[in-house]
Amino acid sequence: MLGQVAETVLPVNSHIVESPITVWDRPRRCLVIVLDDESSSIPPPGTPVPDLLEGVCYPGGTIRVFGQTFVDGPKRALVVLLNETPRLPVINMPTAAEPPTDPVQVENLIIDLEDVNEIEDGGDHIYIGFGAQHQPPFLFLTGDKADQFRKLGLSVHESPHKYLSEAELNDLAQKAVGQEPVEAQLVSRLIADVRALRNNRMETILTAGRLLQAHLDHAEQLVQMLAGNQVHRVRCTHTGECQVHVDGSCTCEASTQS
Repeated sequence: MLGQVAETVLPVNSHIVESPITVWDRPRRCLVIVLDDESSSIPPPGTPVPDLLEGVCYPGGTIRVFGQTFVDGPKRALVVLLNETPRLPVINMPTAAEPPTDPVQVENLIIDLEDVNEIEDGGDHIYIGFGAQHQPPFLFLTGDKADQFRKLGLSVHESPHKYLSEAELNDLAQKAVGQEPVEAQLVSRLIADVRALRNNRMETILTAGRLLQAHLDHAEQLVQMLAGNQVHRVRCTHTGECQVHVDGSCTCEASTQS
């Protein structure tokens, strides 16, 4: 369903556009029509269709455009706000020659791959590192969110350690309760799991410490970036303005539960 239409300027080499439309309640799907320099705001009937891009218009006053938006100079554009829930386009699987640029959606989270510095599959979690100038600076996805991220088929660094499955753990627990003999191989794997989890915990502490130090070292710059709405964020499809935490939860979920 068609909503508002307004004119804006598509910046050079950017996926972020300032929204000329006020969105009050939640993120909305939108279309961005790139106009020629000499064209009028509304092309007359019968003219060729201009470049059409899809994006998400957020209540905070920004639009995230999907696909290639690398223009040779600022371009006038029409923003068409649709009364529809945002939907992410199907992305091409990244290669070394063509790294990913479009965002991906994991449950209610919209993750901009262009902001990602590092992705690692730790076996029991997915670690996504963004850096100090991002909110949150990193994500730990577990459970269903980690499984959904794996189904995207992205090329990521995988930990060589393979944890015991939930079925294997349940079998061990039942044997322990019944005081039944347990295979030595499973005991060895369980010990290896404990050691791997300890190493992951230490690496998580060190990562958080490094990012905290980076925040302290660049506090003034970060304040200026926050004031200028220049800090990129993991977005939530529920409201678009809630704060996403490092564990993939967000403030809107907490308010719903309370």
